[in-house]
Amino acid sequence: MINNETDGQAIYIRTDVSCSEDIQSLIHTAVEAFGRLDVLVNNAGISLESQGRLGPKLVADTDDSTFDTTWAVNARSAFLGCKYAIRQFLRQTPWPTGERGWIINIASVYGLKPEVEHISYCATKAAVVQMTKCIAREYGPSKIHVNAICPGFIKTEMDRVMLQDETLGAAIVARHPWGTLGMTADVAKAAIFLASEQSTWITGVALPVDGGYMVT
Repeated sequence: MINNETDGQAIYIRTDVSCSEDIQSLIHTAVEAFGRLDVLVNNAGISLESQGRLGPKLVADTDDSTFDTTWAVNARSAFLGCKYAIRQFLRQTPWPTGERGWIINIASVYGLKPEVEHISYCATKAAVVQMTKCIAREYGPSKIHVNAICPGFIKTEMDRVMLQDETLGAAIVARHPWGTLGMTADVAKAAIFLASEQSTWITGVALPVDGGYMVT
């Protein structure tokens, strides 16, 4: 579908994002297909605490498996993606500007503020935010940009479960000064900006894209 709608080329590779070997293979395949790696977006994420019987739970009632699975998908995947992308960035010829690569980690507003009964999601997204800052500091001298985007409530399948409750959905919308929920395009535009020459002097940032949610 992407190839039909744009002038570019896209390939799809089924990947276990929590598996080191799979991530290495993913990056190798991308380099084989396109010649180099310039931008990595770590976008994998789950929120088991928002789904069905697992539901929102206090920490004392949270299953170990819920935390472990959420950590593997949300945090470990970002660590592995950053690790192996940076190795590739350092192997290849930098751009004439000296820049070697761009990493964009998709975190969450709940990586910046707590939410009750969502310990696994909040903790893992906070880890992604801090990971972003640590790596930006380590690899700034190598001219590798590392930033995070912290979306608010976006119209996706993940948030659809909560929004099915009309009362809860209306309350969530009301917490956004902009008066609406976000669209996936809003996050994509932020990612494009952070991977462009317009953000040359930006690294280590956790950028809320949230319709003002963080100021309420």
